[in-house]
Amino acid sequence: LIREHAETKFFGWVHFLSPHTPYQYREMSNHLAPAQAEGRYAKTTGGHFDVQSDEELRRVRDLYDGEVFYADDLFARLQQVLAEEGLTENTIVILTADHGEEFMEHGQLQHNSMFEEVIRIPMILHHPDLTSGVRSHLPYVNIDLLPTVAALAGIHQPAAVDGVNLLEDVAHDRVRVVTGMTNKERQEILIEQAGRKLVQLCLPEFQESLYDLNSDPAEQTNLILDRPALADELFKRLQEIVPGEPCQVIADSSRGKSPQQML
Repeated sequence: LIREHAETKFFGWVHFLSPHTPYQYREMSNHLAPAQAEGRYAKTTGGHFDVQSDEELRRVRDLYDGEVFYADDLFARLQQVLAEEGLTENTIVILTADHGEEFMEHGQLQHNSMFEEVIRIPMILHHPDLTSGVRSHLPYVNIDLLPTVAALAGIHQPAAVDGVNLLEDVAHDRVRVVTGMTNKERQEILIEQAGRKLVQLCLPEFQESLYDLNSDPAEQTNLILDRPALADELFKRLQEIVPGEPCQVIADSSRGKSPQQML
């Protein structure tokens, strides 16, 4: 497809399934996940899995690393095609993700929570005019893709956009809101600002968690009972942004209601 459209302007979106379950053994990733003749996860984890020992946990992590390596190789092939077609110097390339994976950091596997190992994702941007790389610590959310890409391409964007153009001055203490609602049995929402993070689990049962990522980046201490004023401050801010009672907004959204219907 890139070769077919090499002579025209194009926007391409390539969705890699890897790294995602099932984590498969791949010969090209043998240095990360060596071949095994036997064992529950010798060849694949399957779509859903559990671990019954530290050895099994290491194996599924190794298989995941192998999937990351495989995806990296696929991405390199795309880059090679751009180079072969002479498009490297006039193509913007962005690499990002929708979620990370858990490996028992909080007693769970895959991606069924709002802990940082799940929601902290990469965003790597290559622009032909950049002469050197730079790392930014700005809080990034996927809704920032639209205004950022639009600005890079010189395209007018709608006024009602929640994301921000990352090329402009963005406050390091900007509010980050994340929802999890693709699992019908589990719905939750979080608000985070300047390392202060409030999580509301709506389904299967209501729970609240509060973490200070500045002093507790691994999220080991739930401060919800110790700092009620901070939790209340973040909750009120979340209500303003959503707007409304957050769990009800998620429930309405999952049933297909538009924001206008909720007002």
